[in-house]
This record gives sequence, structure tokens and C-alpha cells, in this order.
Amino acid sequence: MGEIKNLLEEDQKNIELLRQGKISEEEFKKINKHISKSFFDIFKNKGFPCKNTSNEEGYGAGIILTLHQPLENIKIIYEEIKNKKGCVENKDEAFIVDKIRIQEGKKQKYGTQYKIVEGEIEFLPIEDEAKVNNLRAEVGLESIEEYKRKAEGNI
Repeated sequence: MGEIKNLLEEDQKNIELLRQGKISEEEFKKINKHISKSFFDIFKNKGFPCKNTSNEEGYGAGIILTLHQPLENIKIIYEEIKNKKGCVENKDEAFIVDKIRIQEGKKQKYGTQYKIVEGEIEFLPIEDEAKVNNLRAEVGLESIEEYKRKAEGNI
């Protein structure tokens, strides 16, 4: 699982360099494509680093790298892991479900996806805003208001 941890470090460094303006969008995409392909190759050869079979670090890296995959890869990974008992925590599955829905042009279910506009958090469209906190609680996520406060602290 060291390979996955190294890919996550490279992924996060790539994001930070883009945010700092030290690399162009084109360079970012090129590096991201390499990281995504490398992770997907590991996934195809070794499977997903499930929660119940991997260490916490490997599992967490696997979730983040999955979320940074192209849509078709996310869907392939999700199909493999969604029915494996103990493989993915409910809260992490919620992030994957929302990522797929948003990339397919649908509204998200759990309110996990947002964008930053002029330093402010803007949630991408949510299917049922009145029920989102109940849905979030069911899968072990904090309220959307608390999530927004935490995200704002990371800007």
C-alpha cells in the first residue's frame, strides 16, 4: 500500500502547486492523468484497499484517489466495492455516490460536493435540501452546516 500513499502525496502536492499558481492548469491535468492512471492500474491488479483489509492510511488514500478519478473509473471502482461488506464506510460511500451523481449532471444526495467561489463555499445542487441533514446523519456525516464551517476553515 506504500504505492498508494505515495500517489496520494503526489496528488496533494499537485493540487497545492495549482492553488499556488506554480503550475498551469494544463500541467496539473497532465500530472493528474498520470496519478489517476497509476492508481487505477494498482486497483485493477491488486483491488481496492478496503477498510477491513488495509491500514487506515492506505484506505484513506484509496478513497481520495478514487474521488479524483475520471467518472468511468470511479464507476468501475464503486461497482467493485459497494457490495463488499466492510470494504467502505458509509460516509465514504456517500462521497463517491455524490461525486458520480454530480459528474453525471445529477443533483447530489448527501451534500458532499462543493466549489469555492471568491473564497466562499458553494454546494453543488442537492436533490433534497430539506432532508440532506437526515441523510448525512444516517451515513455518519456531520450536518451540512458543520461540514461547511470545516470546509471554510480549510480555504
